[in-house]
Amino acid sequence: MATSKVASCGLSTLPDELLLAILDYIEVDDIPTLRDLVSTNRRLHDLAIKRLYSRYSGHTPELFLRTIALPSPARCPALADNVKQVFWDQKHMSHQERLRGEEKVAFRRPIADQLSRRGFNLRGLDSKDLRWRYLYTPGLERNAWWYLEFFLCFVPNVETLVVSEAWQWDDHVYWFEILPANPGRFQRLTSITLHGPLRLENIVPVITLPSLQTLELTQVLHMRQEPGRTFLWDEEPVASVKSILAAGSSLEHFILRESHIDTSSLLPFFQAFRALKSFTYEHCFDYLSTVAHLKLDYQALTQCLRLQRASLEYLRVRHSFSLSEMDVDLLLAPHTFLTARPELRSNLPLSSLRTLDLGPFDIQYPYGTGYDEEPFVEALPRSLEVLRIHWKYDFTWPDRLPKFLAFMGSVAARAASALPRLKHVALVDWPALAGWVQLPSQVAALHRLYATMDIRFSVVYEHIHGPEPLEVREHVEPEWLWVQKTGVFPQYEQS
Repeated sequence: MATSKVASCGLSTLPDELLLAILDYIEVDDIPTLRDLVSTNRRLHDLAIKRLYSRYSGHTPELFLRTIALPSPARCPALADNVKQVFWDQKHMSHQERLRGEEKVAFRRPIADQLSRRGFNLRGLDSKDLRWRYLYTPGLERNAWWYLEFFLCFVPNVETLVVSEAWQWDDHVYWFEILPANPGRFQRLTSITLHGPLRLENIVPVITLPSLQTLELTQVLHMRQEPGRTFLWDEEPVASVKSILAAGSSLEHFILRESHIDTSSLLPFFQAFRALKSFTYEHCFDYLSTVAHLKLDYQALTQCLRLQRASLEYLRVRHSFSLSEMDVDLLLAPHTFLTARPELRSNLPLSSLRTLDLGPFDIQYPYGTGYDEEPFVEALPRSLEVLRIHWKYDFTWPDRLPKFLAFMGSVAARAASALPRLKHVALVDWPALAGWVQLPSQVAALHRLYATMDIRFSVVYEHIHGPEPLEVREHVEPEWLWVQKTGVFPQYEQS
């Protein structure tokens, strides 16, 4: 009797709270599972529909736009309220879908009319109306930022936007002009991520969006200007970069990854930020850059950071080559005489910093002539709580790893008195050869040394994006598998 009772129990017997807890374990991008749940019964449909539509993955945007833009009963505009994340990928817009844009204007007009009824300010900085673009731009030319903006106008609750192929957009103009022109309509949009290449000027308008807190950009470059083209920000009467940024920005987290720019060009942005909390810059050479050997100007970067000294709590600086001892001094203490007087250390440009992430250090750093750990530690702000250092190993100089670890031990001795708030020191992006390379014995000694000072010490391994550091060679004898190491520590190699 009890067995038959248990067998008759199913999802329908569970309370809504428990079903919602179960749904939390289903990934939002697991569309097939969520779709099956929605089609099971009315109750599961009502519970799972919000999760199913909470993340839009970019597939068939024109069809989805018709669904959420046109009124019921033929369509279902209420679904748009569930969209919280938009992952925009141009490759998901098929060739056939772009060809639909060649259909008669009358076919697209109902959607454009719905946008007009919503009361948006649709005038761009180049005086072109967003509604006009949607009606009269051929479908094959819709790989543009404005089409995404048109789409976003119909998802009022969007919080996160990720664009994976912004390189297909026209980089001679401003992007996202309508968003800051209608701040009340996008007051939930707090995070934008753009994967380039792109120009710094492209994102000037969206930085002024009041709700935006996090902006992450990949491959921001100084790229060439196409022959016969002019930049929109250089034309009259279009507003210039400085005039747009004069409105100010509420951005809190500014992230530039794999970028190659003159850091002095960041100054207008840092002047616009009201209270920037974190900044990340990765200076990497890129073949699309017009300046092949553009150096990272640490002095210009420090000038920018000084403007946000009252609010900046996190700083991460990466270089494609290495940071020398002079680079570190320019970044942390541009006027080195200040470090000789502890009472003046509050005037350093990073006086409110809590987390500092630097690297990779030069293989000779810090063992240049007459240099020791004292200037390095004295340049660090007293507010520092977490210090993350990336040291790039060079197999041609294996003896320098023990020397660097010895330097980290010397830092510990001075940090105890010079950095009273320091809680954590980490060696980051350590070569991820776990199982092949043992950590040197000095690392265990550093753990014990920092522990005596109530400071946590750790080693954080690098993230491997591909098959490296192992290479599988397939063209060998049948039934043999040949694995070749492409990166090792000779003196710590395991047999």
